Amino acid sequence: MARNAHQARKEKKQLRWRIAAFLVLHLLIGLHLLLWYVYDWQVIGAIDMQELFRNFIEKNVLTAGAVFFLALIGLTLIWGRLFCGWMCHIGQVYDLLAAFYARIGVKMRAFPLRLGPLMAFFVLVWYFLWEAVVHRSTTAEPPAVVDMGLTEPWELLPGWINGSITLGLVLFILPLFLGRRAFCRNLCPWGVVLGAVNRFSPLKVRRTGDCTMCGQCSSACPMDIDVSRVINVNFHVGELSCTNCLQCVASCPVDALSFSLPKKENRKQQKLPFLSPLPYPAWSLELGFWAMVLAVGLTYSELYGMGIFMAYTIGLLIARASIWAFQNVRKRGFASRLVPAVLSLLLVWGIVAKDGMAARDFQVGVGALRAGDLRAAQNHLERCDRLFWVTPDTLLLNLNQIYDRTGQFQKKKQNADRFNKRQRARGRL
Repeated sequence: MARNAHQARKEKKQLRWRIAAFLVLHLLIGLHLLLWYVYDWQVIGAIDMQELFRNFIEKNVLTAGAVFFLALIGLTLIWGRLFCGWMCHIGQVYDLLAAFYARIGVKMRAFPLRLGPLMAFFVLVWYFLWEAVVHRSTTAEPPAVVDMGLTEPWELLPGWINGSITLGLVLFILPLFLGRRAFCRNLCPWGVVLGAVNRFSPLKVRRTGDCTMCGQCSSACPMDIDVSRVINVNFHVGELSCTNCLQCVASCPVDALSFSLPKKENRKQQKLPFLSPLPYPAWSLELGFWAMVLAVGLTYSELYGMGIFMAYTIGLLIARASIWAFQNVRKRGFASRLVPAVLSLLLVWGIVAKDGMAARDFQVGVGALRAGDLRAAQNHLERCDRLFWVTPDTLLLNLNQIYDRTGQFQKKKQNADRFNKRQRARGRL
């Protein structure tokens, strides 16, 4: 259905508000960095949500980042998940990029998925909550401390090279193959927390007028929610993934939706037929997709200094390419143009399998070293050393410790030379 002039005005107005929010947020970020690094006003440290787990839960230290996240949770209970929809810089860039791509004719290929929030929940628990809780439970109870300036603003970032690569993959590559707000839908651990809290907020996108079942709200939703169906069954959008970005509200040609309280809800039953649901993949295909994402993410989140989000973003891209190849081979057979793509994917999965074995040997070797079984530790760590393409510093340091304790001084010297060579190449020696 073509957009009418009223819709166009609403969407243009909303885009202007997004640009204003983007500028204000980044002005505040710039001011924070200027005060910390230039004027040495180090009172408020990193405004980073992982501080809630890294320092508050794990070490009983209340920092600026922890206060920020706790305040967001409180505000989400009242106002809904407006931070994700309007103030998160990742989400803002996604929305502005979508508008830019649409203007220049670049198509983002949507790939709706049902289990994205579950994957984000796994990332939250496995990499942030579990580690913090285990550390807190296995150490003496630390004293409660308030230190707003404990963590410097750049401390938790992965470094310029890894950070730039991660942002490039997340912001510019991922949405081309998985659609708008791909990271928000499938990986963001903070969004899962705020999404769960959002379910208790009285303010939600609600059906407050008469719906024509045109489906334009579902098409506009960057989080792959079938809004048209949801608001005519539940009369409001209560899905975990809803960010209250209000793009569905702006896209409605008859103003049937609004961000409002329950008393304004129009609960009159519609007699119009539902449109076809979003084109989700078959359950078997989606489960296979997430198994591939997990395989890549678990392998590379501790290898080569990639970091959690880079590893899982690469996992999303490899899994999407694999599903594409599988669907095309099933439909067309091994057409000549598919052969290079399939062979390339087989090579990629061979590399993932090799690195997966190396990662397992590394984990088992470190565990054996901690348990005092030096022979098993040496066997596993030397085996993963041969499998790695880029030897991590921690591997070399662990091997050095083993060689020193077992009197293998020639191996220790060779290993130390390798370590020092890497340090010189990085300008650290």
